[in-house]
Amino acid sequence: MNDIKIPFAFLEEHSIVLSAKEIDFAISRKLIDLEDLEKIVDASLTKYPNDKNLLEIALHILLDGSYSNSHLQYLEIDYSGENRADGTITSDDNFINIRWRYIILLWLFSNRNNDSIDYDRINTVYASFGYPSNMEKFVSYMPTSQENNKNSYQNILHNWKEYLDANSYLLNP
Repeated sequence: MNDIKIPFAFLEEHSIVLSAKEIDFAISRKLIDLEDLEKIVDASLTKYPNDKNLLEIALHILLDGSYSNSHLQYLEIDYSGENRADGTITSDDNFINIRWRYIILLWLFSNRNNDSIDYDRINTVYASFGYPSNMEKFVSYMPTSQENNKNSYQNILHNWKEYLDANSYLLNP
């Protein structure tokens, strides 16, 4: 998913405010441009003014002009359910994964090309987030109940939009 970057303008347009963990998740997966990091943290501090992790990120940006947290490694979900001191995401933090998947799919929908590139991007998100069952209806290679029109672009577009509408609560939890 290295070719997918969610710009601050998109987050702002949709009133998406990120927690410190969501910011770390995005940084580690290269989902945001680090040039936007200062604006993203600024917006987050308005919602979470006393969040010490956000304040730490802001301090790093002010002092170093950049941010990296070697303790937070959101590369894979640990389904053991254990809370881990090193900050790796656990099943308790699965909401971050679900929310970021939604944000990415919303951005892709808003910036779709109306061609096979869209299929490839949806399929990449599907694989990158562990093949979630609620995405199957708009993954191009998955069978659907409408066999005669199963993979038409209009059908996938319709199912994609239905997913976004049904999960819009993820924008502002």
